[in-house]
Amino acid sequence: MVTNLFLIADFSQRNRLWQFLEDELKTTIMATANYQHKFKEAGHLLNIGFNYTFHREDEKIFLRQLFANFYRNGCFKLLSDEQVYDFNFDYIKPLKYGRLETGLKLRNRNIPTNMQFIPGVNSVLDVNAGGWATYKELIPAVYGNYIFENKKWEAELGLRVEYVKIQYDVNPNHIVYKSDGYNYTQPFPNLRLAYKINDNNKLSIFYNRRVDRPNEVDIRIFPKYDDAEIIKVGNPALRPQFTNSIELGYKTCWKKEVYIMLFITDLRMERLQEFLVLFQEVI
Repeated sequence: MVTNLFLIADFSQRNRLWQFLEDELKTTIMATANYQHKFKEAGHLLNIGFNYTFHREDEKIFLRQLFANFYRNGCFKLLSDEQVYDFNFDYIKPLKYGRLETGLKLRNRNIPTNMQFIPGVNSVLDVNAGGWATYKELIPAVYGNYIFENKKWEAELGLRVEYVKIQYDVNPNHIVYKSDGYNYTQPFPNLRLAYKINDNNKLSIFYNRRVDRPNEVDIRIFPKYDDAEIIKVGNPALRPQFTNSIELGYKTCWKKEVYIMLFITDLRMERLQEFLVLFQEVI
């Protein structure tokens, strides 16, 4: 149980006592299957994998506030059943100079949630803020990498292309939020090039493009207490953030010690934002 005590300005009298009790049960089930085929050539491999994850979050939160001449209470319940299917196909082929890595990955994720607000005595909980919502995620992707190394040079050139479809279905009777979603097809290249000046010094340059997608909890519409005065609500309109990163590095070894200098620059687009809403209850 979490308890917050609120006093008047001179600390001589209690103004409010806020109590928060959380009862949570989490259940996780996982199943994995992997297959590997080794060709006659050393390092020539084919890997196929499948992973299934089920995660249930059964959470009950009880709230109670005690004032000088009255009290109020209430609770809310959350039930969330997450199912994730992951499939990967990876192929590695050694070449005369370097090696080739390629494959595909597929993720199908489904998270139905149901939130119920149950008011008690003098409760201010809004029963219409609850209901059901379902998060759906489909991500197929293909990738390829070429890796090369000799006495003077190291190089890696890769490209991943992914299609993403996110759909967040909201109870049509919800008083604030509506169903939303997005989809895109984007390339994500990466480059690593290093020159070995000698055995103790190496100069490197890196470039990659990444994506930071909002998590399901970042867009979940149901309000949830993080503290007596802080309530957190997701935003279904959040969109991914794309980052282009360039790094320049220099590595040197001197008297059995290693020194690494990095110069990094990031170019970010479509910034992902998260908001915490502060509120003060007025009696």
